[in-house]
Amino acid sequence: MKSIILVPTYNEQENIEKLIKAILRLNLGASLVIIDDNSQDKTGEIADDLSRKYSEVKVIHRKKGLGAAYIEGLKYALSLGAEKVITMDADFSHNPNDIPRLLKESERQDIVVGSRYIKGGRIINWEWWRKLLSWGGVKISRLLLGLKIKDCTAGFKCYNRKFLEEMPITFKGRERGESKVNFKEIWRFAQNVLKLALVHLREYWFFQYRIIIFALGLLILMGTVMMLSMKDDTYTVDEGVHIAAGYSYLVDQNLRLNPEHPPLVKDLAAIPLLFLNLRSPFKLSDFREDGNLVSGAQWSLGTDFLFKQAESIEQILFWGRFPIILLTLLLGFFVFKWTGEQWGKGIGLFALFLFASSPTFLAHGRLVTMDVAAALGAFVATYYFVRFLKEPTTKNIAIAGITFGITQLFKFSLLLLFPYFFFLLLLWSGIQAKKFKEFFLKLGWYLLKLMGVIGVSLLIIFIVYQYHLWNYPPKQQAEDIQKILSSTKFSNLAPLFSQLSYIPIIRTFTQYAFGAGWQFSHVVSGHFAYFNGEGSTKGWPSYFPIVYIIKEPIPFHLFILLSLGYFLGEIKAIASLKKWSEKIRIWMAHNFFTIAALVWILLYWLVTIFYLPNIGVRYLLPIFPFMFFLVGGGIAKWLGNGKNKFKFFFLLSLVALQVISVARIYPSFLAYFNELIGPDQGYQYVVDSNLDWGQDAKRLAQWVEKTGIEKIKIPHRFSVIYSGYPGVHQFSWYNKSYEFYLKEKYEYLPPDTPTKGWIAVPVTLLQWGQAKPAAKYGWSSDSFRWLGQYQPVEIIGHSIFVYHIE
Repeated sequence: MKSIILVPTYNEQENIEKLIKAILRLNLGASLVIIDDNSQDKTGEIADDLSRKYSEVKVIHRKKGLGAAYIEGLKYALSLGAEKVITMDADFSHNPNDIPRLLKESERQDIVVGSRYIKGGRIINWEWWRKLLSWGGVKISRLLLGLKIKDCTAGFKCYNRKFLEEMPITFKGRERGESKVNFKEIWRFAQNVLKLALVHLREYWFFQYRIIIFALGLLILMGTVMMLSMKDDTYTVDEGVHIAAGYSYLVDQNLRLNPEHPPLVKDLAAIPLLFLNLRSPFKLSDFREDGNLVSGAQWSLGTDFLFKQAESIEQILFWGRFPIILLTLLLGFFVFKWTGEQWGKGIGLFALFLFASSPTFLAHGRLVTMDVAAALGAFVATYYFVRFLKEPTTKNIAIAGITFGITQLFKFSLLLLFPYFFFLLLLWSGIQAKKFKEFFLKLGWYLLKLMGVIGVSLLIIFIVYQYHLWNYPPKQQAEDIQKILSSTKFSNLAPLFSQLSYIPIIRTFTQYAFGAGWQFSHVVSGHFAYFNGEGSTKGWPSYFPIVYIIKEPIPFHLFILLSLGYFLGEIKAIASLKKWSEKIRIWMAHNFFTIAALVWILLYWLVTIFYLPNIGVRYLLPIFPFMFFLVGGGIAKWLGNGKNKFKFFFLLSLVALQVISVARIYPSFLAYFNELIGPDQGYQYVVDSNLDWGQDAKRLAQWVEKTGIEKIKIPHRFSVIYSGYPGVHQFSWYNKSYEFYLKEKYEYLPPDTPTKGWIAVPVTLLQWGQAKPAAKYGWSSDSFRWLGQYQPVEIIGHSIFVYHIE
């Protein structure tokens, strides 16, 4: 295979002979072509003398500039039948000893570039201004021309076959002679880059980046839709306390309010509020602490924070929700990016479409809750943990630890990532090892690395919690923990946790563990849940599967079936092969993030069905990004090369149906139910955060004003009878928005009180007030059963039933 080395020269008499001899000593069997650009010193003469002495050396004399020298040299090399052509400088800035490496890499690449700007590459003996000039030229060229190559101004290259690769080199500034770089050369380079950029922008740029442009447009559209749809939304049940807590954290450095959730989402929501004229909830409330501040009183403090400010509640809600919208869009970016990395950018765009058109994300991605952040954390932490397993470098250990630590500051339910990651580590160790002994060695080695990941994550948790405990006296912390834990399933731990609150450093992790324990006690104790006419504190195993089926678009379910069919077919095909176990092991190694996604979905579904409170589809959000990723991959394989027109148009039809299905519910995304049920019938199956979270109070006030109603009665309590417990209890579902927006038109309706006139009942209270007890852990209520004989005259936003009773 014939190789030719091209060396352009101008005034290199001090270097040319040494360079030629250094190259010839390599015994590469390559021809060496010196292209002398009319040097004013003896460079050309020395080259001619050496060409007469060595048959491998050829000399071309001309005067047209460096760029033209390369072009002429390449043409000359091709005319000689060269299969590989190397270009390099004559001043020893390119090390001749790197030529064999270039030739070796060129066996599988089209162009191999000796790069200064990838890992392992460097520049020595250059002034700072030349480094800056070179770096800037490369960055600008890559941006304007859309180049993937990291060192597009490199002169050390080997041209060969179909792929493009860079290899790291050390670029050394000349030791002899003077640099030929001057302002004229720089200006000529800039002109050429700009000319090429104009051509590139006109002919190629849009087509090369069109998918990225579409993805960006889709994210912008999603963000715009979320902001517009929440214009008339009032605060939802949990938002008041979350926003107030976050503001108190940043202003007071006191984690006393709402400690059953980690602080990070609340912090993010409160950051824009620092620029408004607001007061801390502890400073504007006249609350006297004669009860349980960190539990029951937090709700009244949250309400006061929203409604007792100089700024309007609309301003507070908009700016408090804005960071959550950004988190949602960030998750969309990662769905697009990582699906695109695995299956191609087009499929990444498809996965992003599934995300952007998900009614659950459109609904909850604009509310100050932990659910979308939990989905973001689970997806990002898993990605970087898998990357750590594949390459356990110090950098990847740090990134995995940081993302894992941040994720634990989003929601306590993500403590599930601990056993999940440990299982992935076991699985990866098994995939990498072929024998039991090797497995245990791999496992031990990875466990040591895992300690680094956990150590970094604990440091992140410590730093964040330490800031939030800055003005939280240990005595107060101990008293609060004692009050809360004494009323939970973990009452026996209350004395221990109270004592740990006095120990520096330890008190930080004590507060974290206390919050997680309190949250877990909610799960153990149970929540009010409603499902298909029944009330239960423990829930139903069928709740989340049914809610998932009716709350997500039908086209999305069809996409899942198509993807599942393909993956099952692929597994069957692999299993039919000889040595199928080894084939599966290799396939799993190359598709480990896919395996990780499947494991997380199965694990999370298991925990969700049997343990998580049955109060909303939002609890399933942490599995959705993984499903979009897998569905994208399945659809990519199902489509094949895309030439099957039937499959392509069928896919487009489903996409169009999903858009129509979701768009029809705008702006009430929280009330979305697919065509199996419909938004007008969804309340018969589920309520709470699936449908009615208090978001339509302002719309009710607007309807009342438009209709000319003088008074309207609204309840916020209902009576409860627990199975197996004597007596009648009352439970509150309070949202101050009703009386705030209705003003003098508002009148309170007590539970169990049949009445006449105009009545508006939030559908959550309506269904809770008519529930029958479930077979196990049930509760029932007759508070609003008397309304069953009447038909509503209006339904506001699918969530408020309005009656007029004569």
